[in-house]
Amino acid sequence: MRSYSEKQEHRRFYARQSKIRRCSIIFMAVCWLIVGTATAQQRPYKVFVLHSYHPAYGWTKSVMNGIESTLKQYKEPIELDVEYMDTRHFNDEKHYNNLYAIYKNKAGKKQYDVIIVSDNDALAFLVKHRQELYPSVPIVFCGVSDFDNSLLGGYSDITGVTEEDTFEPTVETALRFHPLARQVLIVLNQKSTDFNNRRQEVAEIALKFRGKTEFVTTSISEIYSGDLPKKLDGLGKETVIILACLFTTPINFPFYKEASETIRKHCASPIYVPSERWFEYVPVIVGGKVASGFHHGKTAAEMAIRIIDGEPVQNIPVQRGTAEKYIFDYTQLKRFGIPFSSLPERSIVINEPQSFYHLYKKRILMMVGTISVLTAMVMLLSINTIRRRRLERKLLNYQSQLKSLTSQLSRTERYERRRIAKELHNSVRHPLIISKTKLENLRESASDASFAEGVGGICTTLEQAIRDTKSLTFDLDSPILYKVGLEAAIMEWLAEQIHKKHGIKSEFEDDGQPKPLDDTRAILFRNVQELLMNVVKHSKASKVKVSVQKVDGTINISVEDNGVGFDAAEVMQEATKRKKLGLFSVREQLEQLRGRLVIESRLNFGTRVTVIAPLKQNKPDDSKR
Repeated sequence: MRSYSEKQEHRRFYARQSKIRRCSIIFMAVCWLIVGTATAQQRPYKVFVLHSYHPAYGWTKSVMNGIESTLKQYKEPIELDVEYMDTRHFNDEKHYNNLYAIYKNKAGKKQYDVIIVSDNDALAFLVKHRQELYPSVPIVFCGVSDFDNSLLGGYSDITGVTEEDTFEPTVETALRFHPLARQVLIVLNQKSTDFNNRRQEVAEIALKFRGKTEFVTTSISEIYSGDLPKKLDGLGKETVIILACLFTTPINFPFYKEASETIRKHCASPIYVPSERWFEYVPVIVGGKVASGFHHGKTAAEMAIRIIDGEPVQNIPVQRGTAEKYIFDYTQLKRFGIPFSSLPERSIVINEPQSFYHLYKKRILMMVGTISVLTAMVMLLSINTIRRRRLERKLLNYQSQLKSLTSQLSRTERYERRRIAKELHNSVRHPLIISKTKLENLRESASDASFAEGVGGICTTLEQAIRDTKSLTFDLDSPILYKVGLEAAIMEWLAEQIHKKHGIKSEFEDDGQPKPLDDTRAILFRNVQELLMNVVKHSKASKVKVSVQKVDGTINISVEDNGVGFDAAEVMQEATKRKKLGLFSVREQLEQLRGRLVIESRLNFGTRVTVIAPLKQNKPDDSKR
């Protein structure tokens, strides 16, 4: 028989086992609950996008870009289903019946959280078949013109953004920019269904400017007869042209290209448009107030997100005129002397050249970061070495030089490269070397071991900064290129970047003849750099040779390696197709110089690439300038 203590121990054992089992069951239940909740939350929201037109249509692409870019920023994943009705090409009852059959077949297989439709045809289609297709799914529209509430079919869960007519504000803007204009030529499409309405609108606007400006209408179809080119040839800056026509039938789409080429060749007058779509075809448009497809899509997507977040559709009113933007072309504003200060508020300027900061933002930030770190180090050293006042003044002066260098980064690309490289070489690297030398002398004379050790660490950091500064100088521009010449710059690049940095044996050969060059030397040097980096990245070569020769008024620079080689025709074809290989950029630059690129390569037999460019016809001593 078991004792009392044994029985007690037995009961305690089974109690512990029972407790463990209960805890395990509770833990498993909690885990299932967490997993189930997480799985439910991971289900992406589903949005159906229905476009009235075909995917290649510029307006449709712009709307879709606005939708996608906005929905991608949402906190949760969103799955898009996109359909295109293509009603600009097919607009008969049979086509609509076929679309209904397709969408009816798909409707029952997916549950959507919201539907986005673009333009009138898609909205009318869904309103008509709402009950059969998506009876309870909220709808957001965009790009809908001539809007009134009857288009919603009495449904309260439909909202969106309308497309407003921008013809009149475009005309008023054009005349405000050109107050001395004697004539406004309105180009219409006689085949358009709203031709008469637009002529009436022109007549009403003309009354506002009666006695000041003459309004004349013409038809874009006159391009066929040759009458429109003749009219355009005789016009100057005293005339403002408004392209107020859009083609609505499939047969007219190719005519855009023909019309744009004619306008570009024969028109010297400022051109304004009330439609964003003309920007795709005519590169000489000043601008206008236009319906922006991107902003229509963006606004509709923002409304869709509000609905996904649980906001009732009834609380989201239809927006009118919010997606119409003033858009102007930077080049044409400069051409006609229109000041940017006169542009309407929140205007969008396209084709504006990027500033030097945006082009080299990453490098500038890296350099500023380096300068900031060095400045902090200099300040700490100055505080801890009060006894060395003379050194402190020199370091503070060096700090001022670095700040001055930072403030000068605002010029054009080519000249900024040269200036920054020169400043890095003369004003940064040399003071760093001098500072390092002085610090080393200070370390050797220091009696305090810990102080000497600290100074030694700073010397190591300065040495690395010296190497980095030299490498950055090479990347921006070679100072030797302008001080000594192209040949010396190539030799230095071979020695420092190819042989020393990448371990490829290099050889340089020059025929010794004077080679007069102007600013093309910078382009040629960049080309040689690109070719040498191709050798490093792709050739697997152990040796490379650069030869510079003067041949019949041209400079011939060949880069030859003993690498694996390649099929020259295939590589150049791929480079031309993808427009991102180094050889393509070299060839494009040479064509601008009226030069050419010769490639000789065989698999496993190495490669020889020759850059041929015309020399400057000048005095022989210009070769080193």
